[in-house]
Order: sequence, then structure tokens, then C-alpha cells
Amino acid sequence: MTYRAGIIVLGLAVACAVDVRAQHAPTDIVATIGGTPVTVAELDAALGAKLFKEQTDAYNVRRDALNEIVSTKLLEKTARARGVSVEALLRTEVEDKIAQPSVEELDTVYDSARDRFPNLSKDNAVARIRDGMLQQRRNKRREALIGELRKASDVTVRLAPPRMVVSTGDNPSIGPPDAPVTIVVFSDFQCQFCARLDESLIAITEKYQQRVRLVMRDFPLPIHPEAPKAAEAGECARDQGKYWEMHRVMLANHRTLEASRLPTYAKDAGLDVDRFKACLDSGAKAKQWQDDHRDGLGYGVSVTPAIFINGRLVLGAVPPEFLSELIDEELALALKTPMSAGR
Repeated sequence: MTYRAGIIVLGLAVACAVDVRAQHAPTDIVATIGGTPVTVAELDAALGAKLFKEQTDAYNVRRDALNEIVSTKLLEKTARARGVSVEALLRTEVEDKIAQPSVEELDTVYDSARDRFPNLSKDNAVARIRDGMLQQRRNKRREALIGELRKASDVTVRLAPPRMVVSTGDNPSIGPPDAPVTIVVFSDFQCQFCARLDESLIAITEKYQQRVRLVMRDFPLPIHPEAPKAAEAGECARDQGKYWEMHRVMLANHRTLEASRLPTYAKDAGLDVDRFKACLDSGAKAKQWQDDHRDGLGYGVSVTPAIFINGRLVLGAVPPEFLSELIDEELALALKTPMSAGR
């Protein structure tokens, strides 16, 4: 059994275990205390965000397994239609269509990463780099092929993701309030993964324009002592209509967010520095991040970045391609069932 197959089997086993529990209706009685019933709905309410996170994990496992099953069946169907084996189909449509890395490409990668191969000769290091690049291209071409086959076969997926109603509140946002897709991000200005995610968010807002609303909420982590004051700095910049400029400057400097540096970053963001300092020193903006943090805990947030796309939970600095996939799913769903923006 391959590693990937093992993951799928494990995923299906987990999904089956979840299904057993999920067969209970909200009104089903799971316990009685002196004749007083406890229902599934009451149990789920007590579990709250913890149950939602568990359901999301189970959904992700099932989704990956389902995608692999769909891909396998599409490849088998196409191979049969062409009268060839799946292996032959993949040779024709994947292996024969990927370009071999050029000498120049290999040298460029080797020069930038030679420190990662201290005990290898250049020839051996380049061979490893070539194998890695080929595998990346092979994976990308296979994904493209599966995408083409899915479109041609009109694949419909009915596996529904769990969702949580997440308030946008009075927080900084880009995009119209009635956009069909609302992305709420709980972030920490001192978090390197939040800084990395910001590049994806910029790409997403540029790509989808009026179809997506992006809302930022603050969730300073206990391990980041400078993050609370940085969150206040963002709100002070917002008073001057410069939140996003300050947001980007602080994330670009997430490793050096000492309070003494914030006025310099405010100047870089085009703020009135004296007005900014008076706001920051007052401490008046602390309540905003405290409210965000409290709400985040209620939604089960414990790490950053935590992203809710129309209530669907995604964790980490995911690439824009992954966000686009989920957004496209939500846009397609919105065409069938209009959603309210105030999730």
C-alpha cells in the first residue's frame, strides 16, 4: 500500500466513525437524568467550537479521499474510452507533456540552494534538484489533466463542508458588504505565517474584486508580546484612513514590531505621526483587539492565521490557488442558493 493510499484508507475509517455519530438527529436523546432528557442538540451546543473543528478535520479527510476516488475513476474511464491502460494514459498526458529542466534552470536552483547539500557533489545535488523539479511538474500536469477531465465529465460533488456563523463586526474590510463570499481572517501582526498569507490575500482581492469581501480581525497570540500594541497601531491608522497601508508595513516588519518602532512604520505608511502617537499612547484601541480575541476563542481559534470562508475554516498560510478553489466553490453555490453577507 502506498503512503497516499494509506492516508485515504485512514481517512475513510475516520469518516465512517464520524458518520456513526452524525446519524443522530438534533432531537435524539443521548442521555436521561432522572427522567430529564439530554438531546444531541444540547450536547453539540456544549461542545461548540470544539465539535466544529473536529467536523472540519473529518470533512477535510473525506474531501481528500473523495477527490482521489473521483480522479481515479476519471482516469479509468478515459483510459477505457481510448483503449489503453491508465499507466499508458498518464505517460501520454502527463509524462510526455512536461518539459525537462534546462541546464540553466538547474544551475540557478543549485546556486540559490547549495547550502542545503553540504555533503553532496554538485552532480549529485543537481540530480536531486532535477528529480524534485520533475516531480513538481508531473504533479502540476496531473492536476491540470484531472481538472480537464472533471469539466468534460460534469462532476458534481455534494459533500457539504461544516460552517460556522462568524461575525464581521466593525472591523477593517475590503470589498462590498453584500459580496457573495466573505473571508474573515483572525491574524497576528507578529506572526510570520500571517505575513506570508497576506501575499495570498492581496492576490485574491485583486482577482475577485467585488465578488469577495475580506475582513481582518485581531488575534494576538500569547507568545507574541508585541502583537497587542501592533493591533492597536492598526486601529489608530484606521482612524486616519490608512489601516491597510499600516497593516502591510507592519506585516512586512513582523520580526521587529517593538512599540518604539511603530511611529517609524506609521510614517512609512503615510500617517500623521503625532496624531498616531497620541492615539497609540492613550490605549483607547485595546478594546477592539480584546473583543476580537474573545470572539475568536468562541469560534475555536487557537492559532493564526485562522481563515473563515463563508464560515468554512481554513488554517495556515495557504497559497492563493487553494483559496481560489474554495472561493470558486462558494461562488458556484451562491448562484444556486443566494447567501447573506452577514455571516
